[in-house]
Order: sequence, then C-alpha cells, then structure tokens
Amino acid sequence: MVTMAPGLRQVSKDLTHLVERSTVERLCKAVGHAWRKRPLDPYTTLHLFLLQMIHRNTAMTHLPHLSGERFTASAYCQARQRLPLELIRRRVDAVAKGFEKVRVPSAGHGPADVPALWHGHRLALLDGSGFSMPDAPEHQAHFGQPGRQKPGCGFPVAHLLALFDAQTGFLHDVVLSPLRTHDMKHAADLHPKRSPGDIIVGDRGFCSYAHLARISRANLHAVLRVHPRQIVSFHPHRLCADTIAGKGGRGGMGSLLGRLFGDLGHAVLIADVDTPLTPEEAARSADVI
Repeated sequence: MVTMAPGLRQVSKDLTHLVERSTVERLCKAVGHAWRKRPLDPYTTLHLFLLQMIHRNTAMTHLPHLSGERFTASAYCQARQRLPLELIRRRVDAVAKGFEKVRVPSAGHGPADVPALWHGHRLALLDGSGFSMPDAPEHQAHFGQPGRQKPGCGFPVAHLLALFDAQTGFLHDVVLSPLRTHDMKHAADLHPKRSPGDIIVGDRGFCSYAHLARISRANLHAVLRVHPRQIVSFHPHRLCADTIAGKGGRGGMGSLLGRLFGDLGHAVLIADVDTPLTPEEAARSADVI
C-alpha cells in the first residue's frame, strides 16, 4: 500500500537541505518578494511551515519547542501569510524533482536499495476527492455545496484532483475546482508534471480515447481501469486501429478527436451531414468507429 511515510522520512532527513537560506532568498527575489530583516523572515517561516507539516500539522504553539526559536503563534501566522504562493510552488517543484532520485529499500534480495521504478518506469497515481471548508459567501459562490443540503445548513465543498508518486507517496500537484467538476476535466493539466516514459495509474473515470491520446502525445504511458460496459478484445490477432471513423466529426469534440488521432498517425475518416462520406461507408472502411 502506498503511504506518505517514505516521503516524510526523506523530508525530515533533508529538511535543512530542502530549505537552504540562499535558495529561499534567491526564489524570493525571482518572484519579486521583498522582506525585512526580522526573526520570522521567509527562510525561517518556510522552515517552520515544513516542520509543522512533518509533525502532522501540530499546533502553532508547539513549534517554538520543536524549533528552539522564540515567537508567538500570532506572529508565526502573520509571517506565513506573507509568504508568496509562487515561492511555495517553486520550492515544491524543486523538491519533487529531488524525489525522482529517491531510492527505496529492496524486498530482501538483490542490492541493498533499488531505484523507485517499476520495470524501468516511474508510477504516478491520479485520483479525485473533495473537502469541505469554512462557510464563507465567497466559498459558497465559487465551490458550491452538495445538493442534498439545504441553504444555510451545509458547508462549501471543493473538488480536488491529486497526483501522487506511487513509490514515495509524494504529492506532486493538486488542482482545486468547484464541487461539480469531473475528474477528467483537469487531468491533462497534470501531464507536464511527469517525465517522458512515466506511467499514470487511474480509475475508470480517467479512461477515454481522448485522454489516452493526450497521454501518448505527452510521451507518457497509462494503466487505467476500463468501464465495465466497454468490451475489450485481448485476442492475440485482434485488428490494430489504423483507421478511425468519426460520425458527426465536424463538431467541436469530433474535430478535437480527429486532430488528436491524426497526430498519433491514424487515418481519420469524418462522416457528417455535409460530407460526401456517409456513416455507413465510414463504418465499413474503419477499424474503430
């Protein structure tokens, strides 16, 4: 079972290295953040923020005991609010690249440790979830709440799309959306977070020809659960889908799929109301409709 324990151990071990003062100050300048010389400067605040998360989001009043620094919870809260979001994003991306070199203990045979790979590929887990938040008017307006809750009786709920590393449990990125957002909508937005050759693992909500085409175009692989109504032939001599026919292919979705499959090297036949090719002729000439 994948857990975040290996990642937490790695961060705890290299905490000082992950938040070097020179690196943090360089990133602050890069994002245009100016700061004053004070006890809770960006470097110290970011270090304390990581320390708080490593200790399971411990209380702010506990941080002075863990860090040996002297400050109040109010001062730390204000200092954390001053941190630019872009600074945290860039530091997380840098940490994520460092985790690509993480080595994990072997299963008791072979070398003492092995690269965090599966058959030479890194695995990424893609899944959606949700979480509630304080009942503020702006939250209600943007995220919405479950339909079964009466107005004024529930809390806003956001949709969360997350990308995890399967070996280390490291959370590479998340996309927040309104409650009634399908997992597929922003799945492709997380493809750039992976390296060529990586494998994306997901449930049936991510399994579609369009998504597989975009995964292939990004030089990635995928292991996705097929919908139970989809019949897949595993016969060794099954036909390859060299020619694909699209009925009503002049519309927005049809045009998108036509371009995607065309870029992948397939011959695409379009049959619509204003095309010489009829749907029956396209079906007879194509491997996949």
